[in-house]
Amino acid sequence: MRNRLETIFSIDNVKSMIPLIDANIRVLMSNLETVAINGNPVDMKKYFTALNLDVISNCIFGTEINALQNVNEEFVKYTKKIFSRNEALLKVINMFLPTLSAIDSNVWNPLFSYIEQIVKHRIKSDVKRLDLLQLLLDCVSNGNQKANIVTNVADQLMLLLVEGFETTTTALSVAAYCLAYYSDFQEKVVEEIDEKDDGSTDDYKTVNRLNYLNAFVCEVLRMYPTVPRFVIYAFL
Repeated sequence: MRNRLETIFSIDNVKSMIPLIDANIRVLMSNLETVAINGNPVDMKKYFTALNLDVISNCIFGTEINALQNVNEEFVKYTKKIFSRNEALLKVINMFLPTLSAIDSNVWNPLFSYIEQIVKHRIKSDVKRLDLLQLLLDCVSNGNQKANIVTNVADQLMLLLVEGFETTTTALSVAAYCLAYYSDFQEKVVEEIDEKDDGSTDDYKTVNRLNYLNAFVCEVLRMYPTVPRFVIYAFL
């Protein structure tokens, strides 16, 4: 199944989910505009965490949660718990001491069960939705793993969540910090966006034309690689 995942992340599939991402970004911008009125400092990681949870929930699981407001929603609570400092340390320990994997089962099991319920509900409802869950279901249905379809799909969704949540949130937070600290870079990024934005609805095409922004992001990731940063943070 892992070999067939590459087809799921084709350009066409990614482009088809841009409207979902745009909707979540508009919510983020609205929240930030409200905060900016007061002129107070903003914890951007808090907002990027909510954005990331919303995008993952929307694009992967096909559900809308509004993570910033619904802090007690199951998916929000379970995910934040897994990526808390103590749980991050346990994950690193378990990489080298697999026999200790049961330590954090109370954290992982509820989230996995939650994801399994989403998969079961989608299969039972027979509703087609443009998201990664549906693409994975189609992928498994066309293969030879139908017997364990719920577990197989839930495993892949869990893997996507673990691989993408903390790394993306950290990258966005560091990029925002660099934009704030290096005001000249921020001005150049804004100028390029204003120059290249022709009002087209094809956001994918527009983003690919932002060469300076791409260079800025690449430099941020070079200076502050997300995975090593995550591992080091776990031991602090």
